[in-house]
Amino acid sequence: MEVKIIHPDTGIENHRGVQGELCSRGYNIMKGYYKMPSTTAKVIDHDGWLHTGDLAVMDDNGYCKIMGRLKDTIICGGENIYPREIEEFLYTHPKIKDVQVSLLPGKDFPL
Repeated sequence: MEVKIIHPDTGIENHRGVQGELCSRGYNIMKGYYKMPSTTAKVIDHDGWLHTGDLAVMDDNGYCKIMGRLKDTIICGGENIYPREIEEFLYTHPKIKDVQVSLLPGKDFPL
């Protein structure tokens, strides 16, 4: 089994400690979606890497921490903002016990 973290836009493998998309390949990865070749082609590249859509960071020991989902990204002024980052910030407030930030599909919100 192989795992790597790539830059979502370029597909280039990230350095350790840099957030990107988690990709994996190996004997245990699915061969594809049943009778859905176009959907399969969107998630499994020509080298057999499964693009999970998960945002992750790999540490120096090779352990990965899932940070969020790639599709749950707000792009504002060229900067990527992730709901999990907003949640982590809100958790720092002493009067906030729990929080969940989600994006509404098809909605544009000025930031």
